[in-house]
Amino acid sequence: MLAVASGVLIATSLLGPQAGLGASADATRHSTSISISSSVPAFHGKVKSTKKACRNHRRVQLFRKVAGKEPRRIGGDRSTASGRWEVPVGTLKSGAYYAKAKPKGRTGCAGARSETAVID
Repeated sequence: MLAVASGVLIATSLLGPQAGLGASADATRHSTSISISSSVPAFHGKVKSTKKACRNHRRVQLFRKVAGKEPRRIGGDRSTASGRWEVPVGTLKSGAYYAKAKPKGRTGCAGARSETAVID
């Protein structure tokens, strides 16, 4: 976990075979990463991949982790053609936040989770 007041955290890519594909199907997964920045007025970042389809129109969700509880979804967005996303949150509460890009099954784009941004 990384503590950050503002700045950008880059996620590691999630790679692996595409679930539910038969032996004749293309099981290639295109790596994806997602960054998160906690600067006001919103959490924002970028979905990154070498494949354009993996950056464009990705469903991104923002979560807040609270000790002893399941992570809570704060909001979501769809990335732009360049991969940019933004979730306005207003007043930031102390906690640990992270973003997830959902996998894009038909295009073979892997899902990704950002590093954790800790707000004190």
